[in-house]
Amino acid sequence: MERVAVKKRLTREKKLKIMSSLQEEITSAKCVLFASYEGLNVADITQIKKAMSGFDSKFNVYRNRLIKMALEKISMTNLSEFISGPISVIICKNEDKVIDVVKFLNDFSKERTKLKLIGGYLFNTIVNNEKLKEISQIPSKETLIFKLLSLLISPINNLYTILNAPTTSLLNILNQLKEQKEKNKK
Repeated sequence: MERVAVKKRLTREKKLKIMSSLQEEITSAKCVLFASYEGLNVADITQIKKAMSGFDSKFNVYRNRLIKMALEKISMTNLSEFISGPISVIICKNEDKVIDVVKFLNDFSKERTKLKLIGGYLFNTIVNNEKLKEISQIPSKETLIFKLLSLLISPINNLYTILNAPTTSLLNILNQLKEQKEKNKK
C-alpha cells in the first residue's frame, strides 16, 4: 500500500503565529538561506537539523506562502525570488558561525545532490547560489586568525634568529678551541 502525503490545514491563528515567529527569527538573524530539499530523506534532514543546532542555527520547512508573507511584512520582498518549490529556511543567529553554516550546507549538497542551496541574505547582502559557493571557500575564522598570527610572529622569529646567530657562532668557536686544547694536552 502506497503512502500518500496529506497536507494539514492550518487555522488562521496558527498561520499568524508561525508567520510572526518567522518574522522575528528573520529580523534577528545574521544569515537567512533558502535551500531546495526535494528528494531528501528523513535521515538526511535530521542530520542537517542536528548539525545546524551545533552552529546555533535552525533548519525548518515552512509553506512558501507563509514565508513570502513574512518577508513582505518585514520589507524583505527581494528574497521572495528564491522561494519556489519545496524550500527550507536556514536561519543563523550567530555571526561567527555564518561561514561554517554555508560551508556545511555546501559540502552536504556535494555529498547529497538533492539538497540545493538557492540563495539568501547574509552580512546585509543578498546572495545567490554562486556567491554562496564562493563564500564556502573562505577559510574559517580560526584558520584566518592562525595565519595572521603566523605572519605577525614570523618577523620576530627571524629577528631572534639573526640576533642570536653571533652568540651561537661565538659559543661554537669557543667550544672548538676548548676541544682542540684538550686534545693537545693529551
